[in-house]
Amino acid sequence: MDTSATSVTEAHTVAATTRNTCLIAIVHSKDGTSANTLPSSVVWSGDEAFTKLNDQAQTIGAYTIRVSVWYRVAPTAETSNVVVTVPGTADEINVGVISCYNVDQTTPMDDAEERTGTGTDVAA
Repeated sequence: MDTSATSVTEAHTVAATTRNTCLIAIVHSKDGTSANTLPSSVVWSGDEAFTKLNDQAQTIGAYTIRVSVWYRVAPTAETSNVVVTVPGTADEINVGVISCYNVDQTTPMDDAEERTGTGTDVAA
């Protein structure tokens, strides 16, 4: 987690394997302003760009909470950094990164599903 940041760097290791690989980065940001803190870029190992799957924003009280999901197919196998950059300054940015194996390289992710509602029952 970083506070008052415009970028965050997260170290990660992608194992050398003959199986197909995909990195997934989940970015959570919180700010009390109208600044855009959805990521403008997510990069692996300096120059391997991630693709954005989806992002959502929700205002709760004085804060806007944002969640963004990004992926990278066939990243270079090494220990390196995922760098997340946002165009505004967030009060808080959290980044989580996971490696997935045996992933379809042509269609690694299905289309994102979105649902909204209130109460306890929201069907997908």
